[in-house]
Amino acid sequence: MFTRHFLHWPSGVPRSLRIPRTSVYYNLEVSATRYPESAVIDYYGSRISYAQMKREVDALAGFLQRRCGVAKGDRVLLYCQNGPHFMLGYYAILRADAVEVLEPAKERVQPPCPYAGPGLCGGCDWQHVTPGGQRKLKAQVLTEQLRKLAGLTPEEAGWDGSVEPAPGDLALERLISIVHPENRASQRVAEKQTLALLREG
Repeated sequence: MFTRHFLHWPSGVPRSLRIPRTSVYYNLEVSATRYPESAVIDYYGSRISYAQMKREVDALAGFLQRRCGVAKGDRVLLYCQNGPHFMLGYYAILRADAVEVLEPAKERVQPPCPYAGPGLCGGCDWQHVTPGGQRKLKAQVLTEQLRKLAGLTPEEAGWDGSVEPAPGDLALERLISIVHPENRASQRVAEKQTLALLREG
């Protein structure tokens, strides 16, 4: 391995990167959940948010499957100018399962509902993630929002960082609600008052 450049390497910066054990499309899903309104593409003033990109990717992936007959494992040629449409097409091909998942993440499971999956029902988008993986993601989202909106750490908010599991066996998509003791969430953000119990609902 070539190491001479390490003599000039900035201190505190890692010298290697660990490849995440997740698919590229899964990473888009996570980003669309955590930063839905943040810009993923800003192309000559044309702005596309993570949420918008995921919607367009899912729509194009459905078109590839239903109208073009793209099936799992198929090879798809993407012939397009290098711009936003190339990115959308690339992610849509992955979403359509045209590329195999070589090494799935440990949180990835077979969806328990027979109607969940590419080209099928989209009502349970997170069924391919274990309930523990879903709770971990939700905790990350809430921690981020506490920091950005209220300037608080979980400890300052009186939250231990955990999300309670909901009853039932299916890994269904759930929502997190933040309940203010006096039901005035906006006042709580402004005055940094204490949060009540965090529950899934």
